[in-house]
Amino acid sequence: MAFEHLKIDFPTKLYEGYIFDCDGTLADSMTLHHKAWQHAFRSHGASFEYTWDIFFSLAGVGHADTVRRMNMRFGDTLDPEAVTRTKEEWYEQNVDKVGPISPVVDFARQLRARGAKMAVASGGPRVLVLRTLKSIGMEDMFEAVVTQDDITRSKPDPEIFLTAAYRIGADPHKCVVFEDSYLGIDGAKAAGMDWVQIPPTGGAE
Repeated sequence: MAFEHLKIDFPTKLYEGYIFDCDGTLADSMTLHHKAWQHAFRSHGASFEYTWDIFFSLAGVGHADTVRRMNMRFGDTLDPEAVTRTKEEWYEQNVDKVGPISPVVDFARQLRARGAKMAVASGGPRVLVLRTLKSIGMEDMFEAVVTQDDITRSKPDPEIFLTAAYRIGADPHKCVVFEDSYLGIDGAKAAGMDWVQIPPTGGAE
């Protein structure tokens, strides 16, 4: 996929730490995640259609928390662990279809070349985040990879970004976050960090 249309204001200011979301920021994986969720919710008899707008509004929320929020919204009683397991298994079976969002990946490689401190902060489970990073050739690029397995509160809580800054030894107020989701941007703001929003690259098909 070509990304010439993306308007991204990469910072020229030097930061102590650079923190990247994974899905929709480094990896062009949002459409695949949406399909995985649709498959999982249908498989478990959800009463609702998991639309792209709903999906994107919850981007950055942990998987089990996503199911809980949908249960509350639609009055369903879906098993968060079972739905999550189905979703993650489907995504993992198809993760080799994921490619990089090249402008962001190229910028991250430039940072790496000059020795910048970098981390990933993703609301996904560690096993899938690592598989996704491997799929786009970025598995060895970051000093820290923080996932939903490392935190207790999903985005927009700042916990994941503060944890990432701590693990790379950077002052949170001297970090910048790269995010595609609104909840992620809110989390970066709450952490006292600068942020760059990556325009959406996926969508409903």
